Amino acid sequence: MASEKRFGYEWSIYHELNPLYEEQFKQWLGPISPDFIAGKRILDAGCGMGRNSYWCLKWGAGEIVAFDNDPRTVEQARKTLSQFSNAKVEKDSIYGISYENEFDMVFSIGVVQLLERPREAVERLIRALKPGGTLLLWLYAREGNDFVLKVIDPLRRHFTSKLPPRWLDYFTYLLSVPFYAYLKMFRPRSEYYQRLQAFPFRNIHLILFDHLLPTVAWYFSKEESLKLLDGLDQKSAFYVNKNSWTVTGVKS
Repeated sequence: MASEKRFGYEWSIYHELNPLYEEQFKQWLGPISPDFIAGKRILDAGCGMGRNSYWCLKWGAGEIVAFDNDPRTVEQARKTLSQFSNAKVEKDSIYGISYENEFDMVFSIGVVQLLERPREAVERLIRALKPGGTLLLWLYAREGNDFVLKVIDPLRRHFTSKLPPRWLDYFTYLLSVPFYAYLKMFRPRSEYYQRLQAFPFRNIHLILFDHLLPTVAWYFSKEESLKLLDGLDQKSAFYVNKNSWTVTGVKS
């Protein structure tokens, strides 16, 4: 089962809009502020349940076009964004989008690293940008993820990515229950884990489930992250939570 179909299960079950997501999204945006979003025509590539588009619209985005590749995901994103007349949600593949020179900003949060052909996907996103437009990607980092790369990712590759999503959802409790207890009982050294302490159990469970679910997962070094943006100007990389990269570039 392709990753996007597996994520269709995730977003059909875990679709609550937690207010804590707003601060999380701000972290993923790196150098981009809510003020930058205001008035922009934006493409949300791989929108999931639509929560990132939701915050952009709250911050005054001029228009959002959001898309994903599973009908269950698209249905939930439409519900999330139903109050906004300037939001459109489409069912599409990132490899198949036909937009060209249309958007002031294109962002893809936590999607490119789950694709079999990430560079091809990014080329499509660059094509969708207007000249002068900004592309932003949030990616798993190779740096700072030693435990994930040694333990969690092999578990995903060899076992959990082969489980039906519903079975994996149940299996994940074997990890999420003790991890949540650890977060509540101790003060972790990791700043990222400290931020997670504010989240309820359901969200902690979702984070672990999200890591174990995909059939493909790439972890990019800083150099590899920036390489994805070849062809763009003003490229920059921001280290987020010491475990991920937000990379941006501008189309000439």
